[in-house]
Amino acid sequence: MENCTLYTHEVDMGKVLACMRAHFGTSAIQVTGQDGNWDRITTVSGKKLLRKGNTLTITFRQRAIPGYQLEQSDEPIIANLHKMYRFVHQVTAENETLKERLLEKIATVNTEIVVLAAPAFNGDLRAAVMDMAQELDAIFFSEGNVIFKTEVQGFWDKNGALLLDVNGHSTATNLAVDIDAKYYEVDN
Repeated sequence: MENCTLYTHEVDMGKVLACMRAHFGTSAIQVTGQDGNWDRITTVSGKKLLRKGNTLTITFRQRAIPGYQLEQSDEPIIANLHKMYRFVHQVTAENETLKERLLEKIATVNTEIVVLAAPAFNGDLRAAVMDMAQELDAIFFSEGNVIFKTEVQGFWDKNGALLLDVNGHSTATNLAVDIDAKYYEVDN
């Protein structure tokens, strides 16, 4: 089994379902829950007469109150984001500016999307996950898998460029940190 996790500021998970349907068709997608409030999405790619195919399963969790700052909370996703922040902060990076941008991006994350592929990501599943990352302006955390062709843990941008691995290496040169304007609006 291979996996990766996407982290995004986006909270509209209908975009994930739309992306999967665009890749695999409505009939190939099994949704647990309702379209606007799903719990799990499952699809099988590469299934043939004598071939089992590769299964992709997607789940997510979100902040109870979306925002753009990483504050203290008992929420599991917030606790995980704090651990990620501390992990990235302690890595000695070749590109310190990129590392700082990654730390800024982590603070803005509202949604964590776990993607599991069994037995592995094939070409169809990889393409769907990369398109989903584009749609959500997401970053990845992953260990070795077919998507990133590495055995080292690290963070990748939505295009598949390495932002930072555990050894401080990177191939990306920049990381945009976009925040929804509604979080800055103040009621008078």
